[in-house]
Amino acid sequence: MAFIDTFHTAVKAGSGLFSNDLKRRIRTFLGPDIMQSYYALHREWSVGINSRIEFRKASSWIKQNFDSSPDRPTIYVDCGFNTGWALQKMIVTLPSYVRFYGFDVNEAVLGKYRTRLLSKFPERIASLNFSAVGTHNEGAKFRTGGHSPFKFIDEATTIQPDFETRNQSTEAQSVPSFDFSQWLQDLHSQYANENLKPQIIVKMDIEGSEYPVLERLIAEDTMSLMSMLLVEFHVSAMTGRERHYNHRTDEILEALEKASIPTFQWF
Repeated sequence: MAFIDTFHTAVKAGSGLFSNDLKRRIRTFLGPDIMQSYYALHREWSVGINSRIEFRKASSWIKQNFDSSPDRPTIYVDCGFNTGWALQKMIVTLPSYVRFYGFDVNEAVLGKYRTRLLSKFPERIASLNFSAVGTHNEGAKFRTGGHSPFKFIDEATTIQPDFETRNQSTEAQSVPSFDFSQWLQDLHSQYANENLKPQIIVKMDIEGSEYPVLERLIAEDTMSLMSMLLVEFHVSAMTGRERHYNHRTDEILEALEKASIPTFQWF
């Protein structure tokens, strides 16, 4: 692993100086196994850089739209917390009175990260649950690309109609699900008081499930319960149906704009 790290650093520093022939010779000399590890490391490095850039943009955007009154109940909901890297950054960025909720699906891989987060921030985190953010309480199936050997974890993708996931495993795995629209209503009621409605910030990175979930919020007029939304639309994962999902994305964004809900497209 140390050799791969060193090689990756050298490639980053001098990739523009390497001829195509030299790169081919290096690939042949190292062999497919080491090169596979290198490509994985390069992907994780790229994802890491992009994640940090996007987080800085997102946190700056939240501060611009944030009601900093400590008397107003404020909740941050992380739908798709993964390893919790972004969630942890948000916890230390936002004021101490903000309470945090989180959801993901792959407990076998991500359970240890949940344990660490709860141990590190017991007063800030209200709950982290392994349930699929969805439109019903009947359970869901997901597939995953497995455990990455590096810092980041391959996302688990809840199986949706018309959605051909890029993450493959030998079999689909089961996970509880819940109706996010109803949950949001319950959360709002829990924190609301006579004078102030709660400030609810939702970050949504749920690998394709954002479409039925947000469309349900729009149909039931519960989207107005969100004070801010940070969302990643996974159009590029919808193989062969990008035009259809681009149209759905536009409709969702138009509805959010009409409802005056500040929206940040994550990644």
